[in-house]
Amino acid sequence: MKKLIFLFFLFIIILSTFAKIRHVKATGTGDRNGGTTWINAFSPDTFGYYLNNLVDSGDVFYVKDSGTLTLTASIDFSARDGGASLPIFIIGVKDTVTHDSEAIVFTDWSKDTTNNPFFDCGSYSWTLGDYTRIFNCNFQGDATNVIIFGTNCLVEQCKFDQDYGSSAGRYSIRLVGGGQCINSYFISTNCSGINPYSSASGWGVINCIFKNMKNATGGIAIYISTGGGLIFNSIFDSCRIAIELVASAGTRIINNTFYDNTTSIDGTSTFHNIVINNILDSTKTDGFKATGLRESNFLMANHGDNTRNNDMFDTWSEINIWSIDNYITSGNPLFTNPSNYDFTLQNGSPCLNTGKDAPTQ
Repeated sequence: MKKLIFLFFLFIIILSTFAKIRHVKATGTGDRNGGTTWINAFSPDTFGYYLNNLVDSGDVFYVKDSGTLTLTASIDFSARDGGASLPIFIIGVKDTVTHDSEAIVFTDWSKDTTNNPFFDCGSYSWTLGDYTRIFNCNFQGDATNVIIFGTNCLVEQCKFDQDYGSSAGRYSIRLVGGGQCINSYFISTNCSGINPYSSASGWGVINCIFKNMKNATGGIAIYISTGGGLIFNSIFDSCRIAIELVASAGTRIINNTFYDNTTSIDGTSTFHNIVINNILDSTKTDGFKATGLRESNFLMANHGDNTRNNDMFDTWSEINIWSIDNYITSGNPLFTNPSNYDFTLQNGSPCLNTGKDAPTQ
């Protein structure tokens, strides 16, 4: 324990030695050498210039919730990476914060999507350097990908609204290897959520909400053309397709809730995927849909039936699928208030204490 404490304080000393702390707000007037206090905070334009040209590993940017931060150009700092021990931090803080720099503490963070600083990205995108961490920020835009990850990037406690007016191929996040989306909210009537594209591996989507992705040609919460990821403890509500597995292997889909989607999980060239402890309810077309022969997918302890879903398994469980039917429960899951995103289970739910536990000795 003493060694861990020593290493933690050593990390803090290293971070404070090398990192630069900058301040950003919608009405900032600081020039490209400014941003050192709230008085000379960066505007969205000077913030973008600094990221593109001057950011270094360990730099910390505090963004105040003080009005709309409107981009007038794309941001691309993919050539200026953070590091594993010194990431680049972009952190949303409350509008009421008055002190600067090192005096800003965790209780000053916004930590709520209703008062996070809001970036209106328009048609512009963000391309992140490796090891970038974004906390407590909201984004809206209509670029093909609003945010493009570098390797091992993270967004947490953020909200994304991809508001493009037509169709497919447009995502809030293009996620690359090692990237993680945690505790974030995705909504888009016309477009899609996350695209872990072909070079991704080791990615994760954890404790997220995907809502109202209904477009007839877009409308996909997570489109997976690669494997090796984890989708855990997330909610998919009223999407055309919640998860689309395309040439995907090794994706783990565990402890998620699927409600009122047209299709919950759609597989085309999928194999070796693991689907455990998920609840499917009110699916309009197919719970698990497949368009061809599937091999070695593993299904266990998932809840749903053909009464409350139009077709719970389609062809997934009938041909070359390893499904443990005796662990599948059915009936009304008794969500507390799904219209208000409250998918907790009421007493008497058939899902309570029926999931597959981790083994014990």
